[in-house]
Amino acid sequence: SWDAFIDAPTLKNWKASESNLVIVDARPAKKYEAGHIPGAVNVPGSQWRTPSRSPGEGPSKYIFRTEGGNKPDVARYERFLSKNGIDDSSRVVVYGDYGGNKTSTLPVMLLRWLGHEDAHFLDGVGLQQWKRAGYGVSTEPRTLSEASFTADPQKNFLWTTEEVKSALDKENVVIVDTRSKAEYTGENARKNDRGGHIPGAVRVNYSDLMHWPDRTTLSPQKAQAVLDEKGLSAKADTTYVLHCQTSTRVSENYLVMKDLGYENVAVYDASWHDWGNREDTPIVTGDAQGSAQGASGGGR
Repeated sequence: SWDAFIDAPTLKNWKASESNLVIVDARPAKKYEAGHIPGAVNVPGSQWRTPSRSPGEGPSKYIFRTEGGNKPDVARYERFLSKNGIDDSSRVVVYGDYGGNKTSTLPVMLLRWLGHEDAHFLDGVGLQQWKRAGYGVSTEPRTLSEASFTADPQKNFLWTTEEVKSALDKENVVIVDTRSKAEYTGENARKNDRGGHIPGAVRVNYSDLMHWPDRTTLSPQKAQAVLDEKGLSAKADTTYVLHCQTSTRVSENYLVMKDLGYENVAVYDASWHDWGNREDTPIVTGDAQGSAQGASGGGR
C-alpha cells in the first residue's frame, strides 16, 4: 500500500492516536474559512513556492530556489515551516485539491525533499473524501504555536537547465515529462515561446496515475503498470528527472515513483517555463516517445 497517499479513515485514526499530528489545509484562506477538517491549520499552497521577484510579477520561475541562484532556499523553508508549527517530530498530512496541484502533493514533495519523511497526502480532493466518509467539518480557525523545523535536504533533488542539457546523452538519466500530450507534441505551447519536449523525454502525464472519477491515485500495482508500459522500470543506477510547466504536476509522479522504490528521482524545477522560453535549449516536436538513450524523436 502507499505511504505518501492516505485515505480519510486513516486520517481519522491518526487524529485519535497521534499527538504530533499536523493537518495542513493547503487551499486558499476563503475555502478554509468556509469549512475544513477539524483541527486543520491553513497554509495555502501559494506560500510553498519561491516568492516572485516583485509584486505583480506572478510566481518566480523557480519553485524552491533563491531567485537567480542555484541554491535551494533551505533557510527560508526552515523559518516558514517552524512559523507554521511544524517540527521534526510532526506527522504532517496535507489536503486540498487532487494530486499534482500546489494545494495538494506539492507541499508533501517539498517536505520529503527537506528530509521530513513523515509527510502524507489525503488522496483525492481532501474535503470531499472526508465528507464522503461521513465525517464532520469545522469553521473554527486554528493556528499552531511556533515550532523548530530542521531541514536535511536530499542531495541531487533539484536540477538546473544546464544540468539537464548536459545529461541528454547520458544513459543513466531519464527525463520524465509529466505534461499533457498536446504540450509534449508542441500542439499546445501554453504561452511559451516554443512548444514541444526535451529530446528523449518519456511522457507520463500525471493524470495517468489517477483514478479519474474521484481523482485518487491508482493502486501501487496499477501505477507500476503505467510506468512499465512507458519502459520506466526502477533501476538503482538511473536518475529520473521530472518536469512539467512549473514543477507542480511533477509532485504526483514524484511521490508515486518514490513509494514504488525508484531511488533517484529528481525535479528540474525551472521546467518548461524556462526550457521553452530560451534559445539555447534543444526541442523536439511531434509524438515520438523518447527512450532513455539520449536524443531521439523528431516527427512533424
